[in-house]
Amino acid sequence: MPTREEKHKNGSLLSPSLFISIGALLLSAWVAYTSTLSPPDVHVSFSDPVWIHLGDLPTKEDSPGEVGLVLTCSFTNTGARNGVVEDVLLRIQSEDGSENWLFFPIFQIDASKVLLAREVPSPSPTSIVGVQLMNALSGIFYPVGVPGRSSVALTYLFKPVRDLAALKYTKLTPHTYEIAALVRMAGEDGYKRTQTISVKIVPHSIDIINSGQSLQIQSDQEHNARSYVK
Repeated sequence: MPTREEKHKNGSLLSPSLFISIGALLLSAWVAYTSTLSPPDVHVSFSDPVWIHLGDLPTKEDSPGEVGLVLTCSFTNTGARNGVVEDVLLRIQSEDGSENWLFFPIFQIDASKVLLAREVPSPSPTSIVGVQLMNALSGIFYPVGVPGRSSVALTYLFKPVRDLAALKYTKLTPHTYEIAALVRMAGEDGYKRTQTISVKIVPHSIDIINSGQSLQIQSDQEHNARSYVK
């Protein structure tokens, strides 16, 4: 019959191996979860937007028509399971709070055709999109499937939402605007904010946009980041 000293000695020898086994088991479970079981976690980052004049409202001195934004959205899923983005919106607010708008993706754009068509002048500044974008439309917005641990990049034309009085587009005026991406995943009711940039709009920029030309305006975040490059 083992003595108390022998039992204590055997227990001491077994304890480290037991702890190692438990640790290995927990590590294996964590690896399995993160590699195959973790739920989708999709974030959206987007390029500096290209502002265009849609011109689908009557041209008036106090209401020169709507503007649209063309930008590329990169959907990145850091989870292991596939995710589906049901909707993506842009919340645009002026720095002083006087303007508060919501934009939605109406068309998917073939970015390569937009680049090729930039040399082709629009026949009319008041056409809904202009020949450049009309030739580049590749479809309407549809839910975006993003496989686990991967990214999908798509370019869209965003235009103002009209049926929400509190967020109805009014008029582009000189301001610093905050542009935030809002994403709604499949099976969820609410939206989550994923990226926010700030863009300064000056009177000259508005003149260019209202003339029917497209204009890409660098965000404050990108400008500040590049200023650190020596």
